[in-house]
Amino acid sequence: MTEPEFSAVYRECSPKLMRLLRSRYGLREELAEELASKVWLQAWRFHDRYDSAKALPITWIANIAISVVSNHYRTLKNRKTYSTDFQESEVIDNRTDIEEAATLNDMHERLRDSLTPEQLPILDAWLSGRNDIEIGEAVGLPSGSIHWHRSRIREIARKIG
Repeated sequence: MTEPEFSAVYRECSPKLMRLLRSRYGLREELAEELASKVWLQAWRFHDRYDSAKALPITWIANIAISVVSNHYRTLKNRKTYSTDFQESEVIDNRTDIEEAATLNDMHERLRDSLTPEQLPILDAWLSGRNDIEIGEAVGLPSGSIHWHRSRIREIARKIG
């Protein structure tokens, strides 16, 4: 798909995507706009893979939206499930209790020590906010493998504390 073709798809499908995000997924306006921008970035990243003989543009965009929305809710679920945020353990705020910060840093280090060399870059990319597809591209693994590794990392983190 060329850049002008992508622009035409954007003009045609953008209102439909917003309706889909707001009505089908019940998202508020701000979140729908945020996720729509992620959908369009993902679509642009993979625009060369789009085949008009296989699907209509809106079908292609809707499938990307399903993935983006799923990743969004999965991330929210993970954040709620794990009250310990290992990212914040690296930066100690002056108001943070020193003992608590030391405990978090210790947990973070024990987690890193417990992971395989293959899992360390996955953990780092995951903590930086990347989704499975982006992590997979960075480390050269399929997104399903990334999901499996993240599940193992979660199990190890639970055992640590």
